[in-house]
Amino acid sequence: MNMRTGKAWVDVGNALIADEFFQVAMAGLEQLYVKLMQRSYSEDHLIMQKTAVEKDLFQVLSYQAESAKVLRLLATAYLDWNDREYYDKALSAIILANKVKNYADALQWYYYSLKFYGFDQIDLDLAKLQRNMASCYLHLKQLDKAKEAMMEAERQDPTNVFTQFYMFKIAILESNSDRALQAITNLESLLTTEEPEDNDLLPNRGSHTMLLNLAAQFALENGQAIAAAKALEYLAQHSQDPQQVLTALKCLFRLVLPQVYQIPDSENKKKEMGRLLTCLNTALLKLGQAFDGESSTLDSRANEAHWFRKIGDFSQDPCETLLLLYEFEVKSKMKDPSLDSFLESVWELPHLESKTFETIALLALETPAYYPSIALKALKKALLLHKKNEPVDVLKYSKCMHILINLSVPDGTSSVELCPMEEVWGYFEDVLSLISHTEGYPEIEILWLMTKSWNIGILMFNRSKYVSAEKWCGLALRFLHHLGSLKGNYETQVRRERAKVVGFMGERGF
Repeated sequence: MNMRTGKAWVDVGNALIADEFFQVAMAGLEQLYVKLMQRSYSEDHLIMQKTAVEKDLFQVLSYQAESAKVLRLLATAYLDWNDREYYDKALSAIILANKVKNYADALQWYYYSLKFYGFDQIDLDLAKLQRNMASCYLHLKQLDKAKEAMMEAERQDPTNVFTQFYMFKIAILESNSDRALQAITNLESLLTTEEPEDNDLLPNRGSHTMLLNLAAQFALENGQAIAAAKALEYLAQHSQDPQQVLTALKCLFRLVLPQVYQIPDSENKKKEMGRLLTCLNTALLKLGQAFDGESSTLDSRANEAHWFRKIGDFSQDPCETLLLLYEFEVKSKMKDPSLDSFLESVWELPHLESKTFETIALLALETPAYYPSIALKALKKALLLHKKNEPVDVLKYSKCMHILINLSVPDGTSSVELCPMEEVWGYFEDVLSLISHTEGYPEIEILWLMTKSWNIGILMFNRSKYVSAEKWCGLALRFLHHLGSLKGNYETQVRRERAKVVGFMGERGF
């Protein structure tokens, strides 16, 4: 009753009153324990009664630990009972008691606990004890003693993630890059194959990325760039938080790029470039995930994409192009006022391919953005690049030209004055020239061009622009000439309709 009442006072925050009840409960348990030892019981019955008292004793002391720090008393009690089972319990109580950062005091308890273990004994609790001692030594700046403790911990429990974590920290403090890389590699391997084991010194011990994050920070704080870069690389590979991945990658590039620039052309440099390309691909993947559903962060998306695109400039790799397209998409959809200045730099880039410009055109026409002038300029640049290829890829060229013409003169256009018709005429002439000198131009596209030019001619005719009408209808006949199997289906009809147009114009003196 006193124990439950005391716990209730702890829960409402009155530690003083709670402790009075706990002291009464402790006095009662001590009296009960004395009576148990004085009475004559069978061995089995005595063990059962002692176990019940110990359970209540531990619970009272645990409750007291919430408002008074008495776990060391519990550890002492266990040690006085002089049994290996109680030594283990004492060790657990000691570890729990020394989360209070009194490292020198904690070490005294750990030394006292070591006497219960044999020199050649393999024990996971002993490994945990050695790791905790190493942690205290590190806080006390006693690196040699920390290293000695961790060598023993590694002998006892080499596959524990915290063993490798502390081995990494010690290697960093010794400026031993090779050992640090080996330890972080071992740590990453263990994190990806099993759950981290229990450790009272580190919170959130179920998180794989927590240790990698701590390792990277520790290496950076101690000026060990090579080890920090490897930890950041692993963090970017395993973290499920897109923003954490992007932050890790940005830090990684800042560390690695200066080193890559200084490497002479060699297989090693190619390897490092491949490593960075993989990281850029990861960044591209995470850019879309980091801001899903957050319209207020569109500007952040563009800034992140721009940062990684600048990194991509050093290698002129395909990932840089994807980042450029991503940045354009974000800026266009958010109607960013800096879009024009951004595009001015894009138009001048020397290494972009026709596909990139075609994609820009398509993105410029997607809702909610609609920039037909940007699409037109991008398509023109794509066509120029297509024409420079030998031989010209007529399938890609025809598709690009189709979009350009349809964008310049949409189907059903009623106001020809808004369309740059002389420029559009030049597009048709370019296609005719290509068809005349290149085989394989899609016949269905030739038919579409013939129909398009004919419809423009009829539109001009209905607008009483008879000279332009005759010109465009004549252009349709020129496309008709290049039709193959479809020519017979359309030739009679097109020539008959053109004759009507010419006759009508003749009657009016044109």
